[in-house]
Amino acid sequence: MGDEFDHPHGTHLPDPTLGSTPGDNVIPDERWSRYMKAALPEPATVFEEVMQLSASYSGVIDCDRLLGAVESAVWDRLYELTARREDIRWDSLCLLRASGGFDHRRLAAFLSTRGAVGIAVNDKLSGYLTRLLPRQLTAAVYSGRFDAA
Repeated sequence: MGDEFDHPHGTHLPDPTLGSTPGDNVIPDERWSRYMKAALPEPATVFEEVMQLSASYSGVIDCDRLLGAVESAVWDRLYELTARREDIRWDSLCLLRASGGFDHRRLAAFLSTRGAVGIAVNDKLSGYLTRLLPRQLTAAVYSGRFDAA
């Protein structure tokens, strides 16, 4: 059984769009990045939206757990969108995430290097983070899932 960095063919090839060291910046492909409709919101932005939507909730919210749920949801959705793909490899996304200075601008830059597929993943992830996830997490807040102990 392999780990998340195993290449499907048994070897891991370095991704040329990632820098030679973990802190290197990803260079966006301007030919494709200009077609990205929406920026990816950072987890803190999604968290703030959920907090605003939950303003009338009478309980005490565990903010750390809620922010952690946002961050987990981002990566769960990315995995769903990229698992078993060769054009956007999950292992490359994991390396990008582990590199220093990771943020959603770097993720969008990386996705732009994957052409039309990267644009589609960016747009699907953006829609999920701006529309669906805040509603889902707000419902979870009102159901007591994020109540502070």
